[in-house]
Parts: sequence; structure tokens; C-alpha cells
Amino acid sequence: MHKKTFDLLIKFLEYEKIIEKMHKDRLGSILDDYTYSEMHCIDNIGQLECPNVTKISKQMEMTKGGISKIISKLQKKGLIETYNNGENKKEKYFKLTLEGQKIFDAHKKLHQAWYNKEIQYFKNFKAEELQIVNKIITELNKYLEEEIRGTNA
Repeated sequence: MHKKTFDLLIKFLEYEKIIEKMHKDRLGSILDDYTYSEMHCIDNIGQLECPNVTKISKQMEMTKGGISKIISKLQKKGLIETYNNGENKKEKYFKLTLEGQKIFDAHKKLHQAWYNKEIQYFKNFKAEELQIVNKIITELNKYLEEEIRGTNA
């Protein structure tokens, strides 16, 4: 029974990757040149108020050094600009350029399309069934987070 559950989970994850690529392909090649981390960094810059390295690193659960590297790449690609807040001249904040806004909008459209389809799918289940699924996924996420942190070793 456990092996079947594990195999189903692996298949689910494989399907999710394929579906994400299909959605990405439907939007054209606008997102092809960007990594997952770059797109989500752009997404955070587009959504956060006064985004800086600290806020983005907390939101993405990455180190400040890792975010700084992504920021540098995005600046070189002309997707973001830096600015200073009037109060703190040392702190750098980021905003999207027009090209960065196009990537932000395409990424948002990708997620919205995906979300809309999945919402329709889940309408086929009773509330009680979804509660069970939510509990299982929540516990699985906790387990995986512990694995990532190395506390389940």
C-alpha cells in the first residue's frame, strides 16, 4: 500500500512538471529564458512594497547572497532597476522595468490559468474529501520541510 502511494505521488509530481511546461509553452517563449528563481524574484519585486534583498530573501526563503546573485542577473537582463528611499540612502530597493513588468504579467497569467483549471477540478469533490486531502498534503509538506532541514535524517 505504501509503495503504491509513493508511486502515485511521484507520478503526480512528474505530471505537475509537464503541466507547468505546457502552460509556459502556451504563453510563448517570453518566460523561456528565465529560471524558476528569477521568475519568482521578479514576482516578489512586482508584489512587495519597497522590495529589497532582505524582504525578497525572506519571502523566497533563500539567503541574501543567493538573492543578490539573482538580482545581479536580472539587472544585467534589464528587468529591474534599483532606487533609494528618501530616508535611507544606503538601502537599495528594486522596481521592475517595462520589460520586467512583461515577465511579471506573463508569470501571473501562467499561475492564474493553472489555478483556474485546478479550481474547476476540485469542485468535483465533497468538502469532507478535500479536508482529508488537505490534511495529508499538509502533513507531507511538514515532513518534506523537515527532510530539507535535515531533522528527519
